[in-house]
Amino acid sequence: MASKCNFCTIRKTTIFADLKEDDLNRIERLITEKTFPKKHIIFWEDDTADNIYLIKRGNIKLYKTQSDGRSQILKIDGTGGVLGFDSLFGNRYLATAESITESVLCQIKADDFRGLLEDEPAINLSLLKAVSKELGKNENLLFSIGTRTAKERLSYFLLNLYNSQCDCEENPKKINLLISRQEISEHLGIKQETVIRNLSKLKDEKIIDIKGKEVIILNPEALEETGLGNVKTP
Repeated sequence: MASKCNFCTIRKTTIFADLKEDDLNRIERLITEKTFPKKHIIFWEDDTADNIYLIKRGNIKLYKTQSDGRSQILKIDGTGGVLGFDSLFGNRYLATAESITESVLCQIKADDFRGLLEDEPAINLSLLKAVSKELGKNENLLFSIGTRTAKERLSYFLLNLYNSQCDCEENPKKINLLISRQEISEHLGIKQETVIRNLSKLKDEKIIDIKGKEVIILNPEALEETGLGNVKTP
């Protein structure tokens, strides 16, 4: 019988996208589905990495806490994202994961998953390819933050939200910023007033419209051109 994972609507957006049905059956036996309320800590930075999680529905922010108590958001992950995979062989979570919205996660015990990778080389190879692609996305983010203008960084941030949130049938397409302007500024390494000013610029250029935390994407092609530029996508 085909597994639930095989029929999962978000399967093609996860690291398990290319696995065969038999392999998905093996993984399904390891999964416990859990629902977390908004603003719930999934795991803390430096906690023992007992589990990895796939995001079935919702949005999660990953952040590190600095010595002065301030938080630095590393990433906002949505449907199809994986949490804790980078800690699978390091024993400790590298960042704190907190739900921004109510979220449904597929939890797999780290020991079980490591055992599966050792026993099933085909799964191991497939996941390595998927992780390599994810690393490429992270490199693009670092490139964007390190070398691009504030407007380009903000556009790249909006583009990632657009790709993870948007309903392709909806027109115009809407996204939720999920975090405050201040958190966006800290994430992108620019001042809050610069975030606000560049949101206004994108609005004046009729690339977006803004209603509170909701952003309406009026011109996705222009947003992509500004956000990606000469950045290559994996």
